[in-house]
Amino acid sequence: MRIQSSISNTNRVFYTDLNGFQIQRHQTLDKIPLQANVYPMPMMAFIQDRKTRLSLVSRQSLGFASLQLGWMEVILDRRLMQDDSRGLGQGIRDNKVTPLSFWLLVEQSHDEAANAAELRLPTSYPSLLSHLSSQQLLHPVSVLLPHDNAPQLKSTYSGILPLPCDIHLVNLRLLYQSVGSASSPTSALLLHRKGYDCHYPATEFTCSLTSGKISLREMFPLRIESAHDMSLSLLHDRGPVDLTNPLQLAAMELYTYQLKW
Repeated sequence: MRIQSSISNTNRVFYTDLNGFQIQRHQTLDKIPLQANVYPMPMMAFIQDRKTRLSLVSRQSLGFASLQLGWMEVILDRRLMQDDSRGLGQGIRDNKVTPLSFWLLVEQSHDEAANAAELRLPTSYPSLLSHLSSQQLLHPVSVLLPHDNAPQLKSTYSGILPLPCDIHLVNLRLLYQSVGSASSPTSALLLHRKGYDCHYPATEFTCSLTSGKISLREMFPLRIESAHDMSLSLLHDRGPVDLTNPLQLAAMELYTYQLKW
């Protein structure tokens, strides 16, 4: 798939994400083979100039390149008649028809001078709109239809209060307890604060921005007895969390908490 635009991405510079956590800068070079100019695109990619950014948000991981100025090329599939010596042991000739989903975003920067300075940096950040679009594309709403004899369902859900725009609820799960245990139930809460580019306006959103501050007691309507800051694997306890003060989450970081109800 090729998308042609009028964006002047100098030196054919483009950006792709690294497993959804970071954005890496790439440049198309003529001295290397064509296939060496194709990079993985797990979630999104974009090209930009001083005024405009063109972002492609994807639901599936594909290959991405920008072989000409203003071009975005996505490798949707490949077919080989012989083995490529990468471990498969045969060619790829059994391709299947699969659905692919993309969102294309066009955004205008409100600070051209600062945006031009960032074009020389080795990294960049998605806009807040790109983050929210990616979350909607990767985590669609699952619609469950009850049968005729099912009890009446509530029209609203008040389990978790709305989170700020830049904080993503990665996981909330009940931790294992032995049968007959008299201890209070505990849960694991994983939060990820996104890093985003402030040069693109973040308006008309129903969520809010709190500069990374979040209160666990205000987040859940249920009463939390205690909370502990844990490692990502939940093996190491870093100490209790003061529930009377809001948490301060740094950008582009994952946080794990053990909640006791």
